[in-house]
Amino acid sequence: MNNRTPFPTPHAVSVDWESPNLQALLVKSDGWQIDNRHSIRLVSATVFVGPAAMSGAPVSIAWEDGHKIVFLAGFPIPVGERIRLLKRIADVTRIIRGESIECRQGRRAGDDERGIHVVWARKIRTD
Repeated sequence: MNNRTPFPTPHAVSVDWESPNLQALLVKSDGWQIDNRHSIRLVSATVFVGPAAMSGAPVSIAWEDGHKIVFLAGFPIPVGERIRLLKRIADVTRIIRGESIECRQGRRAGDDERGIHVVWARKIRTD
């Protein structure tokens, strides 16, 4: 018979934040950056920056849900800037309209040399 507590437990877990072992682990892991892009299948798209933009630039969509989208661009997109993404799937082109809510330089090896910026956008409308 298994008497182990199931994980995750619905009960509070007591942590001794002053424990030397925990402090050593926290010091050792300070500065770590987790980047899971290696396991993500990027989707090609075109971004148009600004409400009246007529020319677009290639980007790679890394993640999206019903409300937000994350993509990799070769240039920064200012926070608050309106964007339009064209995403082609088979013979159908989806248009995603949104607004940039965060943009930062890529942190992976090679991102700096390639000028990669990670952009988070709030979806406003999808056609």
